[in-house]
Parts: sequence; C-alpha cells; structure tokens
Amino acid sequence: SLGSAVADRMRTLAAERDQLAARLDSVSDRDALTGLPNQRRLDEEVRRQLAFAQRYGAQMGVLMIDLGGIAQITADHGSVAGDEFLLATAEALVPELRMTDIVARTDEDEFVVLLPQTDEEAARIVAGKLIRAMRAVKRGRPGGKLIELPAPSVGVALSGPSGSDDSAQLLERARGALESAKGAGGDRFTVADPLVLD
Repeated sequence: SLGSAVADRMRTLAAERDQLAARLDSVSDRDALTGLPNQRRLDEEVRRQLAFAQRYGAQMGVLMIDLGGIAQITADHGSVAGDEFLLATAEALVPELRMTDIVARTDEDEFVVLLPQTDEEAARIVAGKLIRAMRAVKRGRPGGKLIELPAPSVGVALSGPSGSDDSAQLLERARGALESAKGAGGDRFTVADPLVLD
C-alpha cells in the first residue's frame, strides 16, 4: 500500500541521515555538545606543540581534567542536567586560560588543557584556578534543589627538556597524575613526575 511504502521510505531516509551524521561526526574536529576541540584535534595540537617545544627549547604543560560525578548527575536528574553541567564547565574553564591555551573535551566527563610555553609553577597556578572555577559550577533544578560536582580532579604533566617526550607519553603521564588525584579523593590536582631521560 501507499502508506507502507511511504513509511518504508521514511525509515530508509532516517537511516541514511543517521549514517551521514555519524560520518560527519567522525571527521569533525569539534565536540558536538560544547563546540570545543575533540580528541582528534587535541592529538594534532599536542604533536604540533611538542614539535614547537623541541625546535625552540620550550616546555609545555598538559592538564587532564576529570569532572567526576557527571554520570551520577545524569542518573539522578536526567541527560539534560548532565549536558548543562558539561556546557557550564566548558564555559567556566575557557576564561581562566590564555588565548594561546587549548581546552578540548575528550570523553564524557573529561577535558584536556594544553598550556604552550609553560613551566611547572605556571601549570600549578592554572590547575588551581581551574579547580576553583569548577567548584563554582552549580545548577538549580526544578523544586529548588541545587546540584554541583562532587570533586573534580586534575592531572598535570610537563613536557621533558626540549619537548623530548612524544604526545602519547605526555598524555599518559597526565593521565597517571589524574588517577593519583582521583585516588586521593579528588578536588585537587597532582603533578606527574618529570620525564627521566635514559
């Protein structure tokens, strides 16, 4: 019948639309929710910044941020509340950074910040500012209930002398520092040990 043919065609068009959206998402370098760079773009930027550090003898910092609690907020208050928190967090992080810094959303509740030409003291200052900014992110829900993130954590890693580590090593050291901060109860930052050259 005409009705079933139209319904079949609508289903086919919907499936094609979904496939196209997935393909576009896979080649995009932006996070769909926040508009921040995504993992693909971050990986490119880390390689580019490390090449600069190697060439000019500069140092760079990487801050890996875990919001902790987004999954629980989503479970308790719905996906809209979780998305609101992610957007509010992105908006809270950006003003704390320099124009040359890069903040990316790399996972559901994870952000990474690149700090070009930054030493450990400056990276520590930025990590502290970002934790304070995230603590200030609060959202009201219907009925007047105020919700907030329980304990954001930050892992800090600095590139080795003249950019001597590769992007994977640098991100892995930042992740290790992040896990230490989370293991200590969150609401803090931890700095990774410096890179030791053989």
